[in-house]
Amino acid sequence: MELSIFEIYRQLLGVVVGTYCVVRVCSVVMHWQGFGRDGDRVNLLIRRYAVSLFLRGRFRQFWLESVQIVLLAGMLVYLMSQHR
Repeated sequence: MELSIFEIYRQLLGVVVGTYCVVRVCSVVMHWQGFGRDGDRVNLLIRRYAVSLFLRGRFRQFWLESVQIVLLAGMLVYLMSQHR
């Protein structure tokens, strides 16, 4: 199999962008966990309010959105694999 410059660029770009996305997502998750762990009364109230909103009926909507995102991502990966 011959490697063209475009193929190398595409693979390198995928690794760089994928790594950046993982690092940013982990950073945001750590930030929100730290925000939720504070013993401050206001933060505790906000955290309880957010959890109650999530559990009160947004759970189904959240999972439907997650399934939609996964299906679209799967379609994108399939189309990219067929593009070769």
